[in-house]
Amino acid sequence: MREIGTEDRDSNEQLAEIDDNQLKIAEAVKAGSAAYDDALKHEWAMLNKFLQFTNPVENIGSLEDNCPILLFPLRLETRFKKIDRDGETIDQLWVRVFPDDIAITV
Repeated sequence: MREIGTEDRDSNEQLAEIDDNQLKIAEAVKAGSAAYDDALKHEWAMLNKFLQFTNPVENIGSLEDNCPILLFPLRLETRFKKIDRDGETIDQLWVRVFPDDIAITV
């Protein structure tokens, strides 16, 4: 029978350390995969919430009053006019709105 020498013991310790590191890495990969799956599920849930609001004309009423919304750029032209109504002259503010090309649907 052969006696275990120092080299064999060192090799066994190194193998044990490698096995421990391999187990730790496998656990880290498993935990990372679980975190990734959770993040992906959360992303899809948020996307599904967003997709419910695809037509703003129909769904603008579901927004709360304190929710800011994005308006596309507009060119505004304003003009004050004096209008005769029933013999009375009144001041009116006339506003012309020119939407940006991105907002025009054909």
